[in-house]
Amino acid sequence: DLQLRGFLYLRQEPAQGLAWLDHLVIAGPFRRQGRGVALLEEGRRWSRSRDLRAIIAPVQTRNYPALRFIQKQGFRYSGYSDHYFPRDVAVFFQSEL
Repeated sequence: DLQLRGFLYLRQEPAQGLAWLDHLVIAGPFRRQGRGVALLEEGRRWSRSRDLRAIIAPVQTRNYPALRFIQKQGFRYSGYSDHYFPRDVAVFFQSEL
C-alpha cells in the first residue's frame, strides 16, 4: 500500500546563501510521530550540502500548529510581511545551519 505521508519542499537562493522552506506537510493520521522533524532534518542536511547558511520559514499567523512546530525546531523570529500571503500576515523564522 503506497501512501504519501508527508513532504518537504525547500528552494535554494544561492546568491543569498538561503534555503526557503515553502512547504512541510504531514498527512493527518501521521502527525505527531516525528515525521516532520525527520523531514526537516533531511532538509537541513540538504541545505548544508549546498553550502547554504540558513533556512527561512514563512508561516501564516493563523497557522498556530506550524508556528509552535517551527519554534520547537530551533527557528528564531526574523521578521514579518503583511504582503507575502494573500489574506494573512507572514511571520518569518530563521534557522542558522
